[in-house]
Amino acid sequence: MNLRYTRSEGLRAMGGFSLGVGLLISLLNLGTNPQPGGLVLAGLLVLTGLGLRLEAAMVEPRDQRRPDPPIGW
Repeated sequence: MNLRYTRSEGLRAMGGFSLGVGLLISLLNLGTNPQPGGLVLAGLLVLTGLGLRLEAAMVEPRDQRRPDPPIGW
């Protein structure tokens, strides 16, 4: 089991979840009477989700992202 790959998958899942919850909170908050506390929370969740997704992309091993072509091709 590759621990770096497992860590990147966990970060990517948590980042996607955080992005989804943040966007859902912002949509629900805009549909009702918008309050600054809900929008701040949604913004923080979205920024956290983006950061986690970026970290997952940097941690993921290079060979899992895109294999190099064989030498001599």
